[in-house]
Amino acid sequence: MSQSTARRAAEWTIIAACGWALVAGVGAGPAGAAERYAAWLANGRRISAPRLSAWHTPATLRLQGDDEKSQLRLIRDRQAKVQLKPPYLLLANGDVLTGSPVQLEPDLGRQGIMPRVRVQLEGMLPVSGTGVAIRTDRIARIVGSAEASLRQEPPPGTVQLADGRRLIGRSIKWREYGLAVLTSDGIVEANYPDIVDAVFLVDQTAAVLDDNLVAASASGGGSAAIVRFQLTSGATITASLISREQERSRRSRRSGVELTTYYYAQPAWADHPLALPEKDVAWCGYREADEAPLALLPAKLVASQRLVGGGPIWQRSAAGGALGSDASAGGLPASGSWETDLGLATHSHSELEFELPPGAKQLHTTVGMDRAVGAGGCVRCRIAADEPRGQTLWDSGILLGSAEPKSTGPIDVTGHRRVVLITEFAHDDRPPAADPLDIRDQVVWLAPIVELDLDRSEHLPAALVSAADWQVSGVDVEKAQIAARWNEFASAWDPLLVLPRGTQLTFTRRLAVTRTSDIVELLTACPLELDEHEFELLCISGGGLRADGKRVASQLSLTPEIQRQWLRFRGRPSSRDEIDKSYLTDRLAYWWDLSEWRGQVVTLELVIRGRRERNEITWRGLSIRSAIANLPAIGEPLPSDVPLTSLTPLSATSGRARVLPLRNGLPGDRGGDRFAQPIRFLGQAYYGGYGMAYSSSISFELAPEYRRFVAVAGCPLFVAGPMQVLIDGKVAWERPLMHGMDPAEQIDIPIPAGAKTLTLQTGPESSYTGLAAFAEAGFVTKP
Repeated sequence: MSQSTARRAAEWTIIAACGWALVAGVGAGPAGAAERYAAWLANGRRISAPRLSAWHTPATLRLQGDDEKSQLRLIRDRQAKVQLKPPYLLLANGDVLTGSPVQLEPDLGRQGIMPRVRVQLEGMLPVSGTGVAIRTDRIARIVGSAEASLRQEPPPGTVQLADGRRLIGRSIKWREYGLAVLTSDGIVEANYPDIVDAVFLVDQTAAVLDDNLVAASASGGGSAAIVRFQLTSGATITASLISREQERSRRSRRSGVELTTYYYAQPAWADHPLALPEKDVAWCGYREADEAPLALLPAKLVASQRLVGGGPIWQRSAAGGALGSDASAGGLPASGSWETDLGLATHSHSELEFELPPGAKQLHTTVGMDRAVGAGGCVRCRIAADEPRGQTLWDSGILLGSAEPKSTGPIDVTGHRRVVLITEFAHDDRPPAADPLDIRDQVVWLAPIVELDLDRSEHLPAALVSAADWQVSGVDVEKAQIAARWNEFASAWDPLLVLPRGTQLTFTRRLAVTRTSDIVELLTACPLELDEHEFELLCISGGGLRADGKRVASQLSLTPEIQRQWLRFRGRPSSRDEIDKSYLTDRLAYWWDLSEWRGQVVTLELVIRGRRERNEITWRGLSIRSAIANLPAIGEPLPSDVPLTSLTPLSATSGRARVLPLRNGLPGDRGGDRFAQPIRFLGQAYYGGYGMAYSSSISFELAPEYRRFVAVAGCPLFVAGPMQVLIDGKVAWERPLMHGMDPAEQIDIPIPAGAKTLTLQTGPESSYTGLAAFAEAGFVTKP
């Protein structure tokens, strides 16, 4: 078999593996040019087909027998038209999310958890719920209206409002329903609907690396595809956690059932997947888990000079395509027969400096004249290390529009912090027939890729939700893996920390313990076996020796019996007439109470061990928090003059739960104070009050000198509500539902003159096993 025949056979192999339904031609000739779908491999080879069975294609396939890397880089629908219209969000990793921010998600006092803002989507759907919550630190820009200046991005801190005001903020803070902009004249509050344009200072490198870390976890540390979906609506979504799903919907009685295909894609900047309509996909770009696009990394124009004409000296691929590229490429950067979804456009003379991410090993790209200039233009391109006058890592020689693009091959960038892409005039060696000066000297750098070494000890905390404030140590770090698993109940992928038998990891951090930071919380999922988790927290006070560490006892959000019920219940379809099972959930929290060390700076060591052959720990967050969400300014719960527990109740009812409210404890299966568990909010013990079961109440007589009623109200277990405080039968305070994994609330209620009774009650809306509690409760007699 000849070499060309072997390559052709290999191309058919990769096409079949990638899901192409029918292939009519291979190559860039006239036979393939009319096909609807076109694909490009990493070596620049172009493949055409009239139909495509699926877009979600692995990027790691290579042509057998080829010496150079030839995995799939791009598939595009030549008939698709991309049009991006506001409102939308630009993400720091280059993604575009069409929609508007509507509300900041409550953080519930968690420290170390990046705030999320809920976005009402346009052009796509959330897999569950009415919107999607995304990380605020990954939002680079809000474009709320077509009035925003899209040709030239304003500097970070710029906020343009619908009333015409243009603010230059020293800082921008996210609020529940808008932004707070600190300007030289003071703080300006702006609601989300009033924002025309807002630009944030973001960490582009960290955002791009997030995609790599999630991709590396998608197959348990192996190589996985990173897919960049471009939708006709202008949305751009990068993800490696992807599934192709078909949903049935009834159109009408006559038309019957319609099948709609979606790609469930969960980006690194979201905790839940998006449903991308397959019919709206315009193109998809592909890269491997260890490949980061240089075009999306931080860049700085070091030098530029134009001899004739105007226009931008350089440009990244823009949302919906690269501005100024050849129209025949559909807005994609193109040179010769090559096209890419991620590229750079430069003009002579320019020197463009890029920051390399940690662990950068190699750089490779292909350079050519922009297809739009035809046979014109004449330049010389170089890649220099660290600075423009640094070591030349690659030199293109003379580049002409009439020539094919040139590949750099792999360039070793190990140990370098930056690379500089230089586009020169090439006056000295310019051929006689070439354009003079810098006419049509427009260059395209096609798919510049940085290959990374994803060292686990360096990237492991960043790959785990909210663990970036902790340092990971131990001889077994290299044995740990990050994986992902689909969660049917949450309709999302969960990150997993995978440890083999005998493995031990230690997460360490320093912490100043106060009333607002005296609980360590590890969010996970109920394991298949109750003894599968082995966590231990040590608290070392005063920066002393390791031997000074004291083991802190953990409290769980689920009782062992409820965990057993969950394990029996999971995966079993529920009957319509079945009793309420809402309290059965896979959500599990470990809480460690640090109240003993309040006022001290301590070192925390969280030790995680693997006792089974393979230990898969669902990792949903590691944070520091307080048991009370709204502590007063004094930093302590409000004191009372007359403790509630010192009074004799007027009456108490048990409702359907048949358990009376219990003083200084939680009602359980066995009555009596000596069998009761203490009142706990987020695992922290509280006293001076009453624990209350489902649909119960307790009343007290009010003395004339009582001015206010104070208490810490919350739900120690599952869900409770509505929780109410009534004065003479009228509701003075109410919360419809309180959750056991949320902090308690400090309440302070004035008592009207002449009032006779105060009643604490919890209603029937809670789960049957839910518990409510009012602790640190009593009456204030002083004005």
